[in-house]
Amino acid sequence: MTASLFGRTIPSKRCEMTRTISIQQKRLYLIGALLLALGLASAALIYANAEDNADIALGYEMVNGVAYPTASKDSKAFQRDVRLYGGKFALLSYQFTDWFGSLWRGRRLAFTVAALSVALSAGLVFVANVLLSDPDSDVGPESSGDRSG
Repeated sequence: MTASLFGRTIPSKRCEMTRTISIQQKRLYLIGALLLALGLASAALIYANAEDNADIALGYEMVNGVAYPTASKDSKAFQRDVRLYGGKFALLSYQFTDWFGSLWRGRRLAFTVAALSVALSAGLVFVANVLLSDPDSDVGPESSGDRSG
């Protein structure tokens, strides 16, 4: 078979090759699909059952006639004290730690589980495709340690 590129005819090796999938690749694809399905299903269950618990409100701020609860960590006095005792880096470090910790609670946990399952299953599919593109790999069961040309 041939392919055309900018009006030129180029013989295409890819069109002539047959795509064979090894057992290892099938397993990786299957594991990736199962991981994605289980991860998204568990994320949906977590989202349905989780509550967004606001921190215990120490006070309320009025903005345009609407009262918003504020926690101690959100107050300007707390942020000023942290900056006073530890500097700006301490405040940024505290905010990062608080944000990272919030990923593992409530409905944010559902989004974290979903994102991790998508990333891991995409990684498995990528590894399986890399195995497919490397015809000289020693992964297949038919290959042996000795290669004679």
